[in-house]
Amino acid sequence: MPRKDWDEYAQPEYEVVSGHFVSLVLPDVKKLKHIVERYKNLGPYANFEADQKGQLRLSLLSDRVTLSTHFKELQVVKNPLAIINDSEPVTLNIELKKLASILGADQIGSRGCTAHFIRDKLLHICLNTDDVSLELYLPGVHL
Repeated sequence: MPRKDWDEYAQPEYEVVSGHFVSLVLPDVKKLKHIVERYKNLGPYANFEADQKGQLRLSLLSDRVTLSTHFKELQVVKNPLAIINDSEPVTLNIELKKLASILGADQIGSRGCTAHFIRDKLLHICLNTDDVSLELYLPGVHL
């Protein structure tokens, strides 16, 4: 998108609803990219399940095979506007081709990634370096 057209577009806004929002810091973007590329060849969608204890589960939604990858002890980014409900994880279905294309386009060499999961609505990814922050939004898919 040309720079002259930037003013025509606004950054998407989303509500922080109690129990429907989890933010996690993913330290290894390359590992996530590798897993998403593998899953993309086996099925069209993945289910993310994140909780306030710093756990993330990425599951492949496919008729042929059941795969799941677990990330434990991730740093949780606390949001002062949200009332934390530890009992129920936030789940979100994402189209793997779109996620793979976004992670594959990471040319800035991200050192870290913050992922904001909004139940059944949105995955907001922030790829971070020392100088640049790239924010990406992926809508959730209802199956």
